[in-house]
Amino acid sequence: SYTDLSSGDPIPATQGFLVYVSSGTNSLTIPLADRAHHSQNWYKDAPTNRFKLIVHDHEAATAQESVIGFNELATNGFDMQYDSYFFAGFAPQFYSIIPEGNLSTNIIGEVDWKTKIPFAFIKNASNSYDIEAEGINTLQPRQSVYLTDLKTGDSQLLNKNPIYEFTSEEGDIAERFMVHFSALAVNDLQSEQQINAFSSHGNIEIRTSMPITAEVHI
Repeated sequence: SYTDLSSGDPIPATQGFLVYVSSGTNSLTIPLADRAHHSQNWYKDAPTNRFKLIVHDHEAATAQESVIGFNELATNGFDMQYDSYFFAGFAPQFYSIIPEGNLSTNIIGEVDWKTKIPFAFIKNASNSYDIEAEGINTLQPRQSVYLTDLKTGDSQLLNKNPIYEFTSEEGDIAERFMVHFSALAVNDLQSEQQINAFSSHGNIEIRTSMPITAEVHI
């Protein structure tokens, strides 16, 4: 899969790279002076005040990462100088969703207990996966970060348990996960009659932890 570069990151020697431009009239110049000798043969650690969620496909040994970060100068929409649109590779697809499109790096301006970031997951040929969080406990100020699986209803505090294991089947709705920063932002309370409903591309899926007889009003 592809890895996003932050401002100031080196492009390792012999690596191909893609550049997104805002219009067809843009141009890109890399001066000879920007060539640098660097002992590092891969990308450096993520900058502060951001974290990664990495989906691992252990069967095929692939992975896809997605970055969430905070910057008071950013908005919750697409910011050319901070965000990156998602570009699929051979790994399972995993990205955050905003009205303007799908992002592999999503930098937001502010976060509170109501903030929710929807994530989509599209499987590849494998069936078993995990999502691993990196860098959450370095956030300033400290944030509690929850991952909720809308298919199963499971919710996990990633600060304490950074790895979430799950399976995926053909036909699963793509918008499966939600990242939020308070246990009250999404219904995380476990009950015998927990109900989860979510939609994607005109399809609505309703899941309950136990069989029920109910009326659904939309």
